[in-house]
Formats: sequence, C-alpha cells, structure tokens
Amino acid sequence: KYGIALNALAETYRRMGKTTEAISIYQQCIDINESLGLTETTEHAIYLNNLAVANQRIANYGQAEINYLKSIEIIERIHGLSHPEYSNGLNNLSMLYKTMGRIADAEKLIEQMMSLTIQYHGKNNTTYALALLNSAGIYFALKKYEQALTNYQKADRVYHQIYQTKINHGSSYALQNMASILEKQGDINEAENILLESARIKKKLFGEKNWNYALSMKALGIFYNNVNRFEESKKCLKEAIEIINYNYGDQSDKRFEFQYRLVRTQIKESPNEKYFGDYLDVMKFTIEKISLNLPFLNESEKKEFWDSRSKMFNHFYDYSINLSDSAKIYNVSGAM
Repeated sequence: KYGIALNALAETYRRMGKTTEAISIYQQCIDINESLGLTETTEHAIYLNNLAVANQRIANYGQAEINYLKSIEIIERIHGLSHPEYSNGLNNLSMLYKTMGRIADAEKLIEQMMSLTIQYHGKNNTTYALALLNSAGIYFALKKYEQALTNYQKADRVYHQIYQTKINHGSSYALQNMASILEKQGDINEAENILLESARIKKKLFGEKNWNYALSMKALGIFYNNVNRFEESKKCLKEAIEIINYNYGDQSDKRFEFQYRLVRTQIKESPNEKYFGDYLDVMKFTIEKISLNLPFLNESEKKEFWDSRSKMFNHFYDYSINLSDSAKIYNVSGAM
C-alpha cells in the first residue's frame, strides 16, 4: 500500500511537470518491491511503465525503452497477451518509437496491439479505439494523410458506439487530430469547425478550468496562427495559459510551453522588440529545464534531447538578430 501511495504521488508530480521528482519517487516504488520480492506483480509492471513515461518526458529514451520492455515482459509472464496492461505497454512503447523516429517499429507494435485486441476483445472497446488513434498518428508522421484520416474517423465511430454519445474524450481527441489533416489538405473551414466541436466536447466533459480544455484552446490558437488570424490565436492561447496557471501555477513546464506558442504568434503578427522580455523568460526557463534533464542522459540521448528543442532556439536567435536596433538583444544572442 505504501508503494501504491508513492506511485500516486509520483503521478501527481509528473502531471504537474515536476518530472525529476516523479522519477525519484517511481524508483522508490520499484526499489521497495524489489526488496520485498514483489517484482512479478502487476503493480511492479505499472511502476516500471510509469517510470518509462517519465524517462520519455525528459528524452531519456534509452532508459524509457528498457523500462517499457521490462513492464511488458512481466505482464506477459503473469497474465499473458490478453491483459489490458499488455496492450497498454505495446501502445506506450510504440509512441516512444514514434517520438524517436523509429516509425517502422512503432507501426509494427500498433499493428500487433490492434491484432491482439481484436482477437481477445473484439472491436467495440477503448483499447481498439486507442490503437486506431495511434496508428493514425503514425500514418500522419509518414504523411499518409488519407489513411490517418480514415483511422481517426474509425476511432471516433468506435468511441461513439461505446459511450452512445459524441460527448466523450476519445471522440474529442480524434476530432482534434482530424482537423490537423483537413488543415493540411486546405479545408480550413471544416478544420476550424471540428476544432471548435472538440473544444465544446471537452468543455462540457471537464469544465472550462481543466487541462484537457486548455489543450483544445492551444490547438485552436495554433490553428488560428497558421492561418494568420492573430487576434483569435492570442485569445485562445491566453485562455489556455490562464487555465494552466490556475491548475499548475505560473512556473510549470506546461505554462512555458503554452507561453512559447503565444510569443511566437505575437512576433509573427508584429516582429518587434515589444515581446522580447516574454520570449527571453521562456528561453531562460527552457535552459533551466535542459540543465536539470541532461545529467540523466547519455551522449546520444543528449543529442536527441537537444534536437527536439533546437528549433525553439533557432527561432529565438533569428528573432534576436532581426532586431538590429537593440543592443540588449545583440548582447543576449551573442552570449548564446
């Protein structure tokens, strides 16, 4: 019970963006089980899975893969292939491989997950719907947009059948991702309508102060920025940031991720020094988080971690250089 309570605490820290604290506590859970000889249990497999999720968050991909595989192997030994946690493990590992750019490996695992789910549980369940969602995400990464759209639509239908209503989280997620494809295909009006519907569903399900609704506001903000509707973009992103501040405080990882999107919109609309202070705050926070995360990584993982964030620094550098009338900015960019 103590391990379960610790795991719940670690999950809270992880959701708050305090990933390094979460990793330390997940490891305590694992150490306790190992000392008690409880390694062949569902709980131990879950602790390993949760630690892997946190490892992935800080781009410690090698350790994340090891812990996902350990978790999957334990579930297979004690429950077999039909257990929901086995499918959950395959799903998480596939998403790790997608993040790492190992798309073929990710696709193989999702297909395995989908096949096992159909074999043991049929198609009218959330595990199958999740496999459809994630396979769609893989097709999207491969730029197979029609296949991706088809699977998002299938997932939406499955969730609708399960819950007997369109007002469900799975459908809202499917709709939000469909909009990205429609935007790429040039169907801007339908993309906007679907994003608004997704946001409406999340607001009804979770309320207007919930993290999930903030994600919808972020998606709308990015969409409006992409189509140069800057006032609407800023309004959505500011609302999202208010929700993040309400739930996690103004120094959380999540808040600065959203703040970065807002600043990018502001300088796209008006590329002057007005927003330099906000942009610099975001970059300082990002550097602090990188400094915290790097000690956990080997050299190749450090490179992957940096590559995943280098675009942000390149944007800031370009913005700084373009403000040639500001000596302050030149000094900062020169230091970088």
